[in-house]
Amino acid sequence: MKPKIIIVLTLVLVAIVAVTMVLTSQVDVVEKLSLDAPLKSSNTANKTSTHRVNMTARKWAFTPNVITARVGDTIEITVRGLDVRHGFVIDEYDIQKELIPKTDTTFAFIADKAGVFDYYSNIDSGPGTSTMRGQLIVK
Repeated sequence: MKPKIIIVLTLVLVAIVAVTMVLTSQVDVVEKLSLDAPLKSSNTANKTSTHRVNMTARKWAFTPNVITARVGDTIEITVRGLDVRHGFVIDEYDIQKELIPKTDTTFAFIADKAGVFDYYSNIDSGPGTSTMRGQLIVK
């Protein structure tokens, strides 16, 4: 009787491990699809999200200097000027903000266009102003 119980328990354990492996691999695939590409199913709505970006502006750099999002996402940016007056401009989204030193400036917009868009300072803060740039990448 004991050998039959051991065999049955072994088979149950193997089945549990197999089911767990299958479920885990399916979850990984779904997570990768939802993060990297829209789902192909016609029954699944294309989900959007809100990206909150905390940014700093200082002579002569934005940190971070790359923001990524998907079309339809809302992007909320809070920029803190650390040293002198700067600007923050994304021409294609008609965004133009003045950044005051030691003050947070917060604004939001919907990333409704796909592409790579430069953001930059339009306020002269010295000889490195032209290098104060970053990119918004919308897929």
